[in-house]
Amino acid sequence: MIRNRSLIPRICESFYAENLTSALESIERVQYMGELRFDLSRLEVDDLNIIRNSFPKKPLIFTFRGNSESALERLKVYERAVEQKFEFIDLDITTDPEIISRLKPLLKTTTCKLIISYHNYTETPDFPTLRAILQEISQLNPDHIKIVTIAHHANDLESLKNLQSLIPSSLCFSMGEFAAQSRLQSLYGGAPFTYIALQANKQTAPGQLDFKEFQKLYLEFRGGKELKLAVLGNPIAHSKSPILFHEFFTKHAIDGIYEKIELDDIQEFLELKPYYDGFNITAPFKKTIMAYVDGLTQEAEQIGAVNTIYKEHEKWIGDNTDFSGILKSLKPFLSHPDDNTCLIIGAGGAASAAAFAMQQKGIATTIINRTPSKSLELAQKFGHKTVSQPNLSNFRIIINTIPEPFSLVNKYELNTSHVVLDAIYSDSPFAKAGIETGFHLIKGEKWLYEQALQAFEKFKNSILQ
Repeated sequence: MIRNRSLIPRICESFYAENLTSALESIERVQYMGELRFDLSRLEVDDLNIIRNSFPKKPLIFTFRGNSESALERLKVYERAVEQKFEFIDLDITTDPEIISRLKPLLKTTTCKLIISYHNYTETPDFPTLRAILQEISQLNPDHIKIVTIAHHANDLESLKNLQSLIPSSLCFSMGEFAAQSRLQSLYGGAPFTYIALQANKQTAPGQLDFKEFQKLYLEFRGGKELKLAVLGNPIAHSKSPILFHEFFTKHAIDGIYEKIELDDIQEFLELKPYYDGFNITAPFKKTIMAYVDGLTQEAEQIGAVNTIYKEHEKWIGDNTDFSGILKSLKPFLSHPDDNTCLIIGAGGAASAAAFAMQQKGIATTIINRTPSKSLELAQKFGHKTVSQPNLSNFRIIINTIPEPFSLVNKYELNTSHVVLDAIYSDSPFAKAGIETGFHLIKGEKWLYEQALQAFEKFKNSILQ
């Protein structure tokens, strides 16, 4: 299954429940953030305590639209929701002005945030009216502004788009026929999140889609972006690549988007490629992706791994920028290759790039891996050596590509003469050892940045063809 990890934190899965057990089961299924529609549910006020105690870390929006209850009755329920530390409460500017006013002092004493919304279930008002509503809500200083209407034609979508441009962090979208398109438009316009249905057969608003259908439309949606990119891997949520590429977009004045997508099987790449301009590839797919591209660069073919895929004359080309990222990261320490020796820890795709990089520089290199046959295969490919129990004093440069290197090497052999390039940037095993020992640590972020910059240039050139 394809899971867009850039999208998931930006959706709120809305639901209602017939009883407490059903509510707890629904929240369990919520991927990131959920909206409990208390007004559509058959729950008791005391159930709120059980719900929050059962899921204290899952962000939840509490919504209680007016039915037959009085404002005072709804106020008391909202107070309980605030006390139970729901992340957000949603109140309507038209029906709930008194409740908003009376809850403001309580909200100042808690972490609960306020969404002030406007709903029109019959039409999309003209733009001056919408702008006046936006300004009215803005003056109340909520944490989020939400404006939702019924859209009957494309002009209504344009009005909502223009409205959100006044306050890009607001949520402006429609219900009904254009519900999905307007939510996509709102996300691309800067909304922090949007709403979908937790279950397709239990919508809380007309036109809501569930995650599977909404994600499909999101993947296909371009929103006028010049460059649409993604990194593919599993796991992928930890990736810092989107941060780097958004910096590149800003520096080069490119209106681009870069997403993190988790795959169960590399064959799912075939579903994605019609909708993107390029991809970065990370573990565990750097080798298996090679069968799904139209051609390989010489470097990718020699390394036997791909971390970058770009278009060239409508053909998908697999490339490898990992090795150049390694060379750029180590550049200050490679001026005298005859005096250098290198130990590579690991034998996967990143290690292959490291072995190729060291071969290009003529540096005597040894490879160690948990599975000796893999390290031997990699060493023979690039004319390097293998070892089962290395003495770190025999090496100046150490390139680590695995999460647990100290199962293979003795960290107490590290000294101030060592230069360590660690590809594991999210939780570097060498970081603490570096403080204790004093060797020179080049963090994985440096490697990530250098290879990403090379990939960005290829993506940028591909759209300029």
